[in-house]
Amino acid sequence: SATIGTADLTCGIGQIAATDIVARLNWCRANGMRVFPNLAPGNFTTFLTNGVFDPVKWKAKFGLTNTPAIKSAIASAVTDDVMPGCILLDEPHNNKWGGYFDTNWSTKLDDLADYAHSIHPTLPVGPVEPWNLAPSGHTLSECDFIGSQYWNAYGDCEAWRDGGLNYAATKGHKIYFSINILDGGVRGRPCGSNTGGTGTFGENCRVTPEQLEEWGLILGEGTTGLLSMWK
Repeated sequence: SATIGTADLTCGIGQIAATDIVARLNWCRANGMRVFPNLAPGNFTTFLTNGVFDPVKWKAKFGLTNTPAIKSAIASAVTDDVMPGCILLDEPHNNKWGGYFDTNWSTKLDDLADYAHSIHPTLPVGPVEPWNLAPSGHTLSECDFIGSQYWNAYGDCEAWRDGGLNYAATKGHKIYFSINILDGGVRGRPCGSNTGGTGTFGENCRVTPEQLEEWGLILGEGTTGLLSMWK
C-alpha cells in the first residue's frame, strides 16, 4: 500500500480552498510531498449560470487566492517544486459545462489561464483534458500543459501515450498522464473477471491490478514528472 511521503506516493491532486492553501503547502514541504491542486474548488454547478459555465464565477473563486500571503506561498512552492502546477478545469469537453467550451475551446481556456497568471505569474496552469478529445485546429497559448487521462477504450496504451507526447510537442506545451482506475477498465455489464469490478456509472468497469501496473509503467515513461490516478 502507498505511504504518504515515500517514493510510492509523492504527489496529491485535489481541490484546495484559499483558506487552506498556505497550511497545505507548509504540510507538503514538511512531509516531502508535492501537490497539484485545483485552486477554484467546488462542485461543477458552482460555476454554472443557467446551466452554462460562467467564467466570472470561476474567476471570483480563483481570485480568492489573490492575497499577499497566498501569492508568496505559491511562488515559493513553485520555486522549490512543492507545487509543480495547478489544474484550471476538469474536462472542458464534458457536457456538464453546458456546451460553453464547444466553441472557441482554446480561447476560453487561455482566458482562464491568463487570469490565473495575472495573480500567480510563475505558476504553470492547464486543464485536465484527454488530448485525443481536444478539438482539432485549436492551440493553447496561455496554458502550460494539459493533463490527459487514459481509459482502456482509447485503445493501445503505448500508442495513445505516444500520440499525446506528439500532440503536446506539436502544440508547444507539456502534458502529464493519468489513469482512470475507477472507470477506465474494459467496459461491459456485468463487469467480469477481466476487470477490477463495477465502475461508478454506465457500463464502466474498474481497472485490474495488472492493467494498473502495465499502464503505469508505459505512461510513466512518457510523462513530464507526474503520473496521477483518479480515485
